[in-house]
Amino acid sequence: MSVNHSFSLPAAVPLVVAVLFSAALLSVSCSRPADIPFTVADHYFFRNDATIPADPLIADRTTFDSLFGATAVMGRNGMPTIIDFDTQVVIAVVRPITDTVTELVPVSLVLDSASGTLTFTYHESLGERTSYSMRPLLLIVVNRSDLPSGLPSVSLSTQ
Repeated sequence: MSVNHSFSLPAAVPLVVAVLFSAALLSVSCSRPADIPFTVADHYFFRNDATIPADPLIADRTTFDSLFGATAVMGRNGMPTIIDFDTQVVIAVVRPITDTVTELVPVSLVLDSASGTLTFTYHESLGERTSYSMRPLLLIVVNRSDLPSGLPSVSLSTQ
């Protein structure tokens, strides 16, 4: 019994199309933005003698300490979040002073691999006016190992 191992060119066309389609899907999925994990830093305040930084990315202790102070509160989890600038960076959202209760809630941190830009998205919810003023603040801590080599540019986005 003999087996015919030849194939015709028209029969190979669907196989070639399938391979090309798979390669196209793979290249699209490789350029998708990637979610970057982060932790919210609690129990910090923005210093009254500081100016809101133009760049939300803070990569060293000296800069951080010139902008923020730590405060402990009573009870469980009352200590400020520990930040190790050798292995971590901070992204800061600092809003202007207001007399309206303002809550800043993190949504996502995404790296666009094509541009190398990090986009931090947060939600800002406004409550009632008060008789006192506050400066809304949201700090997130990101492991350097989750970032591309070098420090990426960061953009802030509200939702």
